[in-house]
Amino acid sequence: MLKRFITSNCVKIPDLTCGYFICQPDDLTWKMEGLTFGSNIGNSPTLLFEPLSKFPADLLPSSSNLPIKVCRQKNGFPEDIAFNTSLYYEVLNTKCLGRALLFIPVCETTINISKSLREAMPTVDGIVVIAESQINGIGRSGNQWVSPKGCAMLTFNYNIPLSSHLGSNATFVQLILAVSICDAVKSLLELPDFPIKIKWPNDIYFERTYKLGGVMITSSTYGSILQCTIGAGINVANSEPTKCINDLIPSDCEKRITVEEVIAETMNKFEYHINIFENKGKQAFLRHYYNLWLHSGEEVEVQQTKDGEKEMVIIKGLDEYGYLQVQSKCNDEVFSVHDDGNTFDMMKGLIRPKIRC
Repeated sequence: MLKRFITSNCVKIPDLTCGYFICQPDDLTWKMEGLTFGSNIGNSPTLLFEPLSKFPADLLPSSSNLPIKVCRQKNGFPEDIAFNTSLYYEVLNTKCLGRALLFIPVCETTINISKSLREAMPTVDGIVVIAESQINGIGRSGNQWVSPKGCAMLTFNYNIPLSSHLGSNATFVQLILAVSICDAVKSLLELPDFPIKIKWPNDIYFERTYKLGGVMITSSTYGSILQCTIGAGINVANSEPTKCINDLIPSDCEKRITVEEVIAETMNKFEYHINIFENKGKQAFLRHYYNLWLHSGEEVEVQQTKDGEKEMVIIKGLDEYGYLQVQSKCNDEVFSVHDDGNTFDMMKGLIRPKIRC
């Protein structure tokens, strides 16, 4: 939809840019195993880190290579870079997550950059990759789009021990990020009743009316570690082509929020909800999730995979694996609907297809 919007409005797709890397504290850069200066690391795109003071003027980005200027905390990013690192770190209070930040004014997609970081530095996680604009963003099921300025677009790698509680419940990771985004917005606005909601399986909505964003995750194993590359996009301050959070804030609330604040607070909340899941269990986390999702007790139709036959069901919640649990109105059978390959059309009250357990 965003590509169609740009084409119909004769907006020129911007050129790719270099990236800008910063850490708090600065010496975190030197502790990252696999990060080297002056030579390409990773793959598709390869990444070339160089200190800002020594960066070659003729080094240009391409779809296959991303040159990255490494900046110092005391100086922040150059003045012409539209990301306020001071504001970001002022809000960020995590132990590790998001302390290292890679900002790219224009890239194809942040998720491929995070995957390249994962390949080059498999034991390093928590580097948040942020784009001001994406020209080939990747969503669930491989959907692609152009992402405009004012949208918070981020990905990060997160390593989970397979022996941990979350490691054996990996499908909950995207749910944790969705809750974290919603909690972050409510917290920043200081509006606990602001109606930002979760639509199964991974979309962020304002009430049931406007889609504000979504989350996605890919994962693989590396020894005893589950390596997750987690991505999200949320419309914060971009009034086109749809609606954004700042458009929907009540008129009696003067506060407006920024991309920097939303991403930093999302990192805070993600770390918080990970700790809840690990230390208090999945049910403690699900209490937060159910307070935000749109579907408790809803009656919807589930469409069969093969013959297209539809069955009316009642949504009961999530099963032990994080999949949607429903009960047939015809025979009371309880079964699960997997999020892989299913779509949920809220306007039609239809989920298709279904996979019985």
